Amino acid sequence: MAAKNSTVKVTLSNPIKRGDKEIVDITLRKPNTGSLRGCSLSGLLTADVDQVVKILPRISDPVLTELDIEALDVKDLIQCAGEIVTFLT
Repeated sequence: MAAKNSTVKVTLSNPIKRGDKEIVDITLRKPNTGSLRGCSLSGLLTADVDQVVKILPRISDPVLTELDIEALDVKDLIQCAGEIVTFLT
């Protein structure tokens, strides 16, 4: 996990199909206070799936939709969750 900067690029092991496009990587930015509203910090620090799903659309580029996140491979979700934890610690 290399999230020492304010952004990190995550290359997906299984790209997300969005219409006729494929998302092969996403950039996550370090969450600010506003993007953490309504999230449980302890849930994020323990990589709680519901909390990760809640924050990903707020900090991802391209912005991931709920359907995109549901289509994520578990390995990719875990990688994103790890980067979020690294941002917060």
